[in-house]
Amino acid sequence: DQKKPLPLKVIRNQDFQEISLQGEDGRVILHFALAYGFRNIQNIIRRIKQKKMTYHFVEIMACPSGCLNGGGQMKDDDQVDEMGRRVIDRKEILRQLEQLYHDSEVARRHPRGNPNTSQIEEWLGGFKTPKANEVLYTEFHDRSQKKNEAPTPMMLDF
Repeated sequence: DQKKPLPLKVIRNQDFQEISLQGEDGRVILHFALAYGFRNIQNIIRRIKQKKMTYHFVEIMACPSGCLNGGGQMKDDDQVDEMGRRVIDRKEILRQLEQLYHDSEVARRHPRGNPNTSQIEEWLGGFKTPKANEVLYTEFHDRSQKKNEAPTPMMLDF
């Protein structure tokens, strides 16, 4: 059996896609969706609530084009115009990132193989210490609206 990637099906745009794992008989075993950007997130949540879509797993990212195009990504400083201002062809950068992300030749390493990881582990005193828990983990905070409380943006119901 040769392993090959499952085809992504574009639903409305590149930021809303589906993928299904099917058995040899064509029966859907697992059904996944990718929803990037707020509009697509709203649409998928609304459709799931209306029971128009059923998925086993949904990947949701607020950044358009997923986090490959997010604000925390490295910027390409090499491209400048005649005035010295940075020029970025975001579509080309995103295309290159997508190609690297799906490239089977790109080395996949376990984080423990990164020398910086051992420095962080040393600074934390280990990954299962109170300091590690404080720095690396977060907690759930209930944002549901309480009686007689004005709604906030965190309480939005799609």
